[in-house]
Amino acid sequence: MLILSHNDITTLAKGAFQGLRNLRGLILEGNQIKILHPLAFHGLRALPTLDLNNQKLEHVAPRAFYGLRSLTMLFISGNQLKSLDDAVFSGLKELQIL
Repeated sequence: MLILSHNDITTLAKGAFQGLRNLRGLILEGNQIKILHPLAFHGLRALPTLDLNNQKLEHVAPRAFYGLRSLTMLFISGNQLKSLDDAVFSGLKELQIL
């Protein structure tokens, strides 16, 4: 598990977590991320838990969660989302908790 909570992170570059393909949890809660770019989590195929609670998220790119085949829990509460594209959650076939 990688815990990066409350670090004032404002952006995640494409492939920011490249090489961490066996990561079992990514906790980013309480940062300052405003936009999730396409492929921000690319390469995290085994990731079951992603916590993006309490950011400043306004927009999530349609392919931001692309490749998260094992994601079962996605936490995105406490954000400032104005809308979500229909394709944002496509491909998240294992998602159980949103």
